[in-house]
Amino acid sequence: MAREIRVSDELRRKAAAEGSHCAAWLAGLPRLVDEMATLWKLQIGEPLPGGTASFVVASTTIDGADTVLKLAMPAEVDGWETLDREARVLQEAEGRGCVRILAYDPDRHAVLLERLGTRLADLGLPLSRQLEIICELVRQLWTVRPDTELPSGRERARLLATLIPETWEQVDRPTPARFIDHAVRLADKLLRTDRPHRSVLVHGDAHASNILKHPSAADGFRLIDPDGLYAEPEYDLSISMREYLGELLVGDALDLGARRAQQLAALTDTDAERIWEWGNLELVFNGLLLIKTGKNAAAGRMSLQIAERWAQA
Repeated sequence: MAREIRVSDELRRKAAAEGSHCAAWLAGLPRLVDEMATLWKLQIGEPLPGGTASFVVASTTIDGADTVLKLAMPAEVDGWETLDREARVLQEAEGRGCVRILAYDPDRHAVLLERLGTRLADLGLPLSRQLEIICELVRQLWTVRPDTELPSGRERARLLATLIPETWEQVDRPTPARFIDHAVRLADKLLRTDRPHRSVLVHGDAHASNILKHPSAADGFRLIDPDGLYAEPEYDLSISMREYLGELLVGDALDLGARRAQQLAALTDTDAERIWEWGNLELVFNGLLLIKTGKNAAAGRMSLQIAERWAQA
């Protein structure tokens, strides 16, 4: 008899929204957890937070190592394809800047990871120190041999040029059209001026909630949940431009945003203008997405407010 599995309400809602194939996956989850526990000789513990389309649970190996078992549902967004790309990136990284992957089953879309500790977002560190940690970690990842079959920076710019106006329409145009046009022009510029020879393996979602304290590593932290792209390094830093929204509204949002781009560039020896341009795109799209999903509509509106100020420059 399969064990009882406690699944988050968020994961249940995701399965219901995706359709019968995800509902069937959810119904079979207890059996799947048992299969992986047997295959990888794991003792299964308590479910862990995180993973909008994955079941994440604490586990322990037969030799006592603390691990995490992650199982992806066949969702259209953040499902099997996303987990399989994550596994490819972590296998290439081999612990450089990222959590170590200990096992991967592509048929069951399951990964076993080393277990980490507290999120950087929960440690109360000053913003300047958080940005330093983010930059230290992504710089380690950029040294990994890039997988050129991953989605490219050009593909990301082209996708954003399409998704931004589409999503804007879907959420009833919460910002004036001229700011959406500005974002699309930025995407077109990034496409025209792409420099493929500078592309590296980038994480693609390097923010403080995707960075966890490492229990023993000398440098202290590791990235989790990589999106995985083959893109210019400035794209990785654009994620830090769309985060820490409150910090951008304590004064002149344009000046504070420009200073942040300069700080990120100085920490990583990259191009502040490219960070700024990618950051504009990610700020607009993330704001629209937060409104569309209802995950945090207030933060979405704040993102668009900042983007409007940036676009007026």
